[in-house]
Amino acid sequence: MKLLALILILQSLEVVLGSWYSNGTTEYFVNASGKIVDNYQAAVEACALMNAKLALVKTEQVHGFLVGKISNVTSEPYSFYIGLKRSILSTTEFQWNDGANETAKNTLWLKWEPNNYYGLGGEDCVQMGLRRRKEASYKWNDVFCDLSGRYICQRPRATTPTASKSSAPYYVIAIVGIIFVAAAGCALFYFKQKGNSTSEKQVTNDAVVVANAIYNGYNNTVESSVNTVTGMRGHSAVYSEIH
Repeated sequence: MKLLALILILQSLEVVLGSWYSNGTTEYFVNASGKIVDNYQAAVEACALMNAKLALVKTEQVHGFLVGKISNVTSEPYSFYIGLKRSILSTTEFQWNDGANETAKNTLWLKWEPNNYYGLGGEDCVQMGLRRRKEASYKWNDVFCDLSGRYICQRPRATTPTASKSSAPYYVIAIVGIIFVAAAGCALFYFKQKGNSTSEKQVTNDAVVVANAIYNGYNNTVESSVNTVTGMRGHSAVYSEIH
């Protein structure tokens, strides 16, 4: 029961963090339900923690792919920072974070955008969608860089596909560690009180197997991990030699 509780807790943690999705040779992290950042720079730093950068949404194919992943956002802000900013050389031109130029004529802009705060200036960053109203197309909108929002990161896809794999910032490791220690302790206490013959070492290793599977984001391996644990219990002699 304690291991089941640990599974549910860590799965919930993964949902909060967001997910990676593979598209061709690139994978994208969609912060649909995770922590909302305070500004553009915070979004840049959040991506950097995962060895990634804000997403390059240069084509309709990539844009459509991402819209399919972020359309389930249920609360404000509904918008996502991407790797596009107004060029320092021109108020009418934009530049991607890979150095490529972009114009205001791209059809992926929302209607009447970019408007640079109705011509008054200052809207130098770009988000997909509108912050306070859910807009189905999630087209681009120039905004002030100090606005809070969600974000989309990208990085080259790993050799092993990581679609729907959660990636945790470093501070999450500490959280997972605390949860794991607490759950393992409860499990040990439970078996001691029940007089169960299961050894402390075995219970702890059972928890490690499941926790590692979930933390690494492999949702589809959780069930097999639990089955692996069950199999280990059926071969306690082999299990003890290994561990």
